Amino acid sequence: VTSKWKTPAIVMVAGCLICMIGFGVRSTFGLFLTPMTGAIGWDRETYALAIAIQNLLWGFMMPVAGILADRYGYVLVIMGGAVVYALGILGMAVTESTTVLYLTAGVLTGAGVSFTAFTLIATAMARVVGPEKRSLVFGIGAAATSFGQVLFSPITQGFIDGYGWESGLYFLLFSTLIILPLALLLPFSPSVQGEDEGGQTIPEAIREASQHRGYILLTTGFFVCGFHVAFIGVHFPAYVT
Repeated sequence: VTSKWKTPAIVMVAGCLICMIGFGVRSTFGLFLTPMTGAIGWDRETYALAIAIQNLLWGFMMPVAGILADRYGYVLVIMGGAVVYALGILGMAVTESTTVLYLTAGVLTGAGVSFTAFTLIATAMARVVGPEKRSLVFGIGAAATSFGQVLFSPITQGFIDGYGWESGLYFLLFSTLIILPLALLLPFSPSVQGEDEGGQTIPEAIREASQHRGYILLTTGFFVCGFHVAFIGVHFPAYVT
């Protein structure tokens, strides 16, 4: 049961801030390609592979995040994801090992992104309003997510230029930890307001989704979008002067 003080407005503000931080941090990793590889002596391919692993883990872990959120509630899953996210960024800041880079920038941050992603947060926000307002909630959440990218990229670049790439990563680390108190403002219960969920099992949900033409087309579209956007986001900043 959602606490009475967790009004839809409070949940919306907290959710939008989490979306903004989660995706804003994730969108800045391309800014570190040149300074990190130059300082440590890695080649471009080493860093790019770590971010590729991150993107794959982000996608693969999204269903896991949803399953855990339905079972244990959004608050615990998002808070756990924020901790994993922060540990991944911390590992990036202190390691000179390519193996550790793949585990931190790749596996840990990828899992952290998926557990603090827009789809998970937007679902939590949508569950405190009626069905007639969910499209509006998703739109506001998507706008906050995009604004995070606009906000974090120049600030992070400022830290890199002024204080070094390690300081830029520590800025991202502490920003990610802000998600912890914000998550407490979200509803603990995974139940949906105004709906009977019908007790659908996970295999049944997967079977239904895999047979839905709209779901297949949407997933394919996001795959294409994610592939080229991630590629540009990682490699393009190195060519900007």
